[in-house]
Amino acid sequence: HVVAYLSNGRLMAQRLAPDGTAVLGDAVEIAGEASRLVTQSARPFSAGANVLAFTSRSGVQTRPTWVGRTGEILGPAASVSGQLRDIRLSPDARSLSLARFSDQGRFELLAVDLRRDTVSRLAPQLSFQQPNWAPDGLSILGVGQEHTGARGIYRVPLTEGAAAELILTPA
Repeated sequence: HVVAYLSNGRLMAQRLAPDGTAVLGDAVEIAGEASRLVTQSARPFSAGANVLAFTSRSGVQTRPTWVGRTGEILGPAASVSGQLRDIRLSPDARSLSLARFSDQGRFELLAVDLRRDTVSRLAPQLSFQQPNWAPDGLSILGVGQEHTGARGIYRVPLTEGAAAELILTPA
């Protein structure tokens, strides 16, 4: 087991005992520029069994990249680029969801098929942030806003062109 956390502006990883009651060895720095993470979300990274996805360097054109457990760059995960944030790996590890800052000054929701390196633009009427996969991997949940209206929590089916469903409006 491994736990990822932010410490003094750095993204760190620490091995845990199998029962989770103690740390093993020294912590490893994964990213030294985590203090400038693009997202202001409580979850600036997404971890799976063998993968950790994160974003950094606000305002810089980036693209998703595979990074090994010891920090070595393994290569690009997809060809999508831009000012990316809130990158999340799907439950089956075959897709990414992310928010990309657009020329219109808002965040567009994208789903990236990692096997085919194809990009689907979802819920184009919304500025969308903090996308998270539903456990079944068939939809994405997150914070959406139409124009200058109130923000709400939306569910967006992965089918391109499908309507986003408002499921909660904060008080």
